[in-house]
Amino acid sequence: MSNQIRATTAPELRRPMVPLEIVDMIIEMLANDDNKNSLKCCSLACHAFLEISRKYLFSSITIYHQEKDRNTFQAHQFQRLLNGNPSIADHVRHLDYRTNDERHPARLFYTTSIASLLSQFG
Repeated sequence: MSNQIRATTAPELRRPMVPLEIVDMIIEMLANDDNKNSLKCCSLACHAFLEISRKYLFSSITIYHQEKDRNTFQAHQFQRLLNGNPSIADHVRHLDYRTNDERHPARLFYTTSIASLLSQFG
């Protein structure tokens, strides 16, 4: 008898496939519940889920420009995101830009920043 170990392969395990239409319906339900954390988790599951989740995660964007709060989503941050992932612009249906500066609501900086941001959309 030989001391060799024989490599065997187990029969391929078959996993049930869920049609992407069903996955889309499930992710849409999460979006309707305004469950952003779950949508973010879905986007990390696989490439197909990423594209479906982005449709809902980026459909409505609000950009705040607040002088005192540097932790808010700024136009330049969103523009960097679009530069790295141009396909995200295809999912944006509503873009809201807000400022808390009533003295100068339309500063040139804001206008320039928004103009360059809007150029990302086809």
